[in-house]
Amino acid sequence: YSSSKSLKMIERQIDADNRNSTITGYSCCLGVEYDKQLVGCIIRHRNGSLGILHVDNDHRRKGLGAILVEVASRAIMQRNEKLFAYVVDGNNES
Repeated sequence: YSSSKSLKMIERQIDADNRNSTITGYSCCLGVEYDKQLVGCIIRHRNGSLGILHVDNDHRRKGLGAILVEVASRAIMQRNEKLFAYVVDGNNES
């Protein structure tokens, strides 16, 4: 995250997903921990799109991002909801 405002937005997204997952049984906001540190995550925005996929530099090129996208996508499809994402122009890594 780049600011305290974006951190609050991420926290709101996770809270909303947690509430939904108690109803549906499927979570779409996911994280990967290594040595008790969050090293990767994916968030579902309020508009339903997947986004904010991030893997720390030291843990890239190991397939973590692909796993996060796959598991989050599967959860959305199991909820019978529309699966989509937006990628910012110039974000070549995405």
